[in-house]
Amino acid sequence: MKFLEYKRIEEPPKVDKFEMYSLYKALYKTHFSITKKRNIMTSILGREKWSWRVVGITKEAIKKIIEYNYKVSVKKELQRDHYFQGRNQTYSEIFDKFHTFDDWWKKVWENDRTILMTKLEHSLKKNVQIYDLDWTLGLFQCAKQVGFEYTQGREGYYINKNYSSKIK
Repeated sequence: MKFLEYKRIEEPPKVDKFEMYSLYKALYKTHFSITKKRNIMTSILGREKWSWRVVGITKEAIKKIIEYNYKVSVKKELQRDHYFQGRNQTYSEIFDKFHTFDDWWKKVWENDRTILMTKLEHSLKKNVQIYDLDWTLGLFQCAKQVGFEYTQGREGYYINKNYSSKIK
């Protein structure tokens, strides 16, 4: 398996955070429904390298990657999930009352974390065994259009190197 360099990522720069916060403030003041506000906020915060950052992976997702021999075709079996708190709940909370920049960013950033799991695990919504991932490595980061990136040489290599001997 050929190794590809990790695409390291970090939190967005402060200037970007303030721009997004300005949009939040304007959106907060509108008469739009909570559903419309959530959809707009998803667009504001989405499709960035740091969006929906993967901080963990389930044991079953690792098994599935190994089963597919680390190949890209495994993507059809996997899904990122806002396991700790759903986006709708987070966005409802930020629109329930007005938040200062620091409170807003803390809530948004903390609750944008995801774990990678199988689609079956996602549909069952049961307790899962989670292994931590270093999100700054940029593994499984947002794709340019839909979903997340997965390569055999980066994500597959990482899983093979770190988990194949532990999980069978």
